[in-house]
Amino acid sequence: MVRKLLSFLVAITYPMVAAYPSEVKSPSWAQIVWHAAKRHGVDPDILMAISFVESRHAIGNFLVAPWTFAYRSPNGSKYFKNQKELEKFIIQELLAGVRPYQMDIGGFQVNARYGREYAPSILSLASPHTNAEVAASMLHDAMQSTKDFARGVGRYHSYHDELAIPYGRRVLQIADRIKKLDEQLLKERRLLQNEH
Repeated sequence: MVRKLLSFLVAITYPMVAAYPSEVKSPSWAQIVWHAAKRHGVDPDILMAISFVESRHAIGNFLVAPWTFAYRSPNGSKYFKNQKELEKFIIQELLAGVRPYQMDIGGFQVNARYGREYAPSILSLASPHTNAEVAASMLHDAMQSTKDFARGVGRYHSYHDELAIPYGRRVLQIADRIKKLDEQLLKERRLLQNEH
């Protein structure tokens, strides 16, 4: 049980470590998400759950995790090893005629059309830090637009209720699982500390 919990938590908190150790630099994705969430007044577990919904990718045996350098357009989804590869591909897509409203970028799949209202440039959305900051800001604004919690979370994805409400519920279910796993891991850690 402990091994499964640790594997899941490692996957969601350190997705690039499991896939490309040579590409990882501090801070971890979990730290980036946590700091962005706190700066924008949103729940870090909800923000992490959004990245899980938006950019999940297989990283090993039965493990999926948010992928920091994900990209989606009408030409399909791609998963890159690092920011430079992602930026290069975004430029290629723009030169090929792909429009910003057709581009979803990074671990939060920030749409370039809407994201550029929050970010200095489309290319800056390839930065994990900028991507998380923009996502946290967009989530904050979406949640402020309604008193309905699930609808507010869902408006990160769409302002059409038929899309927003199911999306919000899905994110909240994943966030709840993340919270429960965090609690279980803390209990296991305390038990291990008490044994020593």
